[in-house]
Amino acid sequence: MPGELVDPASLKMLHGEGISNRLDLAESLVEPGHPLTARVYVNRVWQWIFGTGLVATPDDFGRLGNTPSHPELLDWLANEFIREGWSTKKLVRRLVLSETFRQSGQETDASRERDPANRLLSFYPTRRLEAESIRDSLLAVSGRLDPRLYGRPILPYRTAEDDKKRLFSGPLDGNGRRSLYLQMSIMD
Repeated sequence: MPGELVDPASLKMLHGEGISNRLDLAESLVEPGHPLTARVYVNRVWQWIFGTGLVATPDDFGRLGNTPSHPELLDWLANEFIREGWSTKKLVRRLVLSETFRQSGQETDASRERDPANRLLSFYPTRRLEAESIRDSLLAVSGRLDPRLYGRPILPYRTAEDDKKRLFSGPLDGNGRRSLYLQMSIMD
């Protein structure tokens, strides 16, 4: 037996009146005047590039999370992001062409004393490269990187842990294809 008819709605304490379905919610989230959407996205892109967001708690943004280390910068980047049509490409370009991104990763005694946690980004925070980036860099430097896009996945390198499994030539196998095309097998 069917129950009582329920109309679509959102939490009134978050959005007030007027949000009745998913389309209304999506449109309200990308309005230029929305206080959080652009700031949250800009913070995540900043975190992706610099290792730590301007707000150190990207999953608890707002009253429950940390305050931004540089609130004026976060607001300015969010406003520019909106002004440029929500373009991730333009945002990433702006960040990687900044002096902050292009500075040395060398930590000095003065920077260590003044900013031990490097929250002010007095030097670029070095990070370990992922295995895929190292593999692609080796292929590029050796001149063996195949720049073709799309295509079939490539099988990863395997050792002889099992005689029944097929062995491949080595960690740079796959005819020079980028690591993006490595086939991931969860279970064999």
